[in-house]
Amino acid sequence: MKIVFILCSLILFSSAISNIKRNYTFVDDGIYINNIFPNKERIKLFTVKDDRSKFNIKAFSLIKKLQEYNISISNVDKIANISFTRKQTFDANEIRDLLRSKFLENHEDIEIENLSIRPLRNVNMANITVKDIIIASHTLNKNKGSFKAIFEFKGKKKILFYNFTMLATLPAVQLTRDISRGDTFSSLNTQSTRVKLSGRNKPI
Repeated sequence: MKIVFILCSLILFSSAISNIKRNYTFVDDGIYINNIFPNKERIKLFTVKDDRSKFNIKAFSLIKKLQEYNISISNVDKIANISFTRKQTFDANEIRDLLRSKFLENHEDIEIENLSIRPLRNVNMANITVKDIIIASHTLNKNKGSFKAIFEFKGKKKILFYNFTMLATLPAVQLTRDISRGDTFSSLNTQSTRVKLSGRNKPI
């Protein structure tokens, strides 16, 4: 009876049926079984180069590979292509701090309340060193835009593009009453205030 039970268990395991999705994420040097099925073993299926942010494969090729590990797929006819997108694993705080310092250098009295950055594409950022960022001078007068981050990876320079959005304010002067041509700005007709950086205003 024990032998029969063991054989039945093996048959059930080998014929286990799972579903696949059109999109997955990965972070390392390849696509692993647990990228698709988190509860299964970490077995590499495909190798992905460090500079690739996406890995696309025909569904039938992935299904054939999974069958080598006794994983059957039920929704075979419903999906044609599978896409894997690399997740950003690099701590973005260092890049964000460099960008913040660029704005502080350009605007002495700027107050930055929120600053978020997003890479245009994700790559494997393990063992990579941030060297500097490059941002156009006119972009430093805007609350959103793009910039280049320079990294060193395996002794070579690497450039990645980022988008940013920011909530920041600059000092400004606001009129407290109407003035006539030739009138002088003074504390009698103006008051200090702050305006949001948007690209349409300029620092005083």
